[in-house]
Amino acid sequence: MDSSGVVEALWDRIQARDWSAVADLVAEDVVVEWPISAERIVGNKNFVAVNSE
Repeated sequence: MDSSGVVEALWDRIQARDWSAVADLVAEDVVVEWPISAERIVGNKNFVAVNSE
C-alpha cells in the first residue's frame, strides 16, 4: 500500500472506531508530537489509547 493509501486507511479505521485495526497501521515505536499542547505520544498502543478515549 502506498503512503496515501495508508493515511486513507488510517482515517477510515479511526472513523470506524476500529482501534485494533488502527494499531496495525501504526508502527510499534511511533512517536507523535503535538506541538500546540506539548504532548508526545510514544508507541502505537499509546496512540490508540489517546485517540480512543
